[in-house]
Amino acid sequence: MCGASHAQPPQLSGWGTTDLKPIHVGGGTYSVEIPKSKARQEADIKQVVEATKSEYLARVNASEAMRQDDLKTVQDALHTAIEAEKVMQKRIESALAG
Repeated sequence: MCGASHAQPPQLSGWGTTDLKPIHVGGGTYSVEIPKSKARQEADIKQVVEATKSEYLARVNASEAMRQDDLKTVQDALHTAIEAEKVMQKRIESALAG
């Protein structure tokens, strides 16, 4: 059971429990992992949930609009869904980039 005390907690994909902060020492710059507070971790998770919820609602709105044969509403809802996907992709890329 060597190393059992060093087990890492599960992480939400794309979101870690630490932030990388640049530290300037002498003439060099080093990255140091700084643990996120529990509140910060929860805020990150809430942000992902809200973005996912917005995307889902946009798609639901698109489906309802198609049933009503309202092309303008469909175009608006699809635009919103595309924008929500772009926002989610940027957040994921940003989180992965550190």
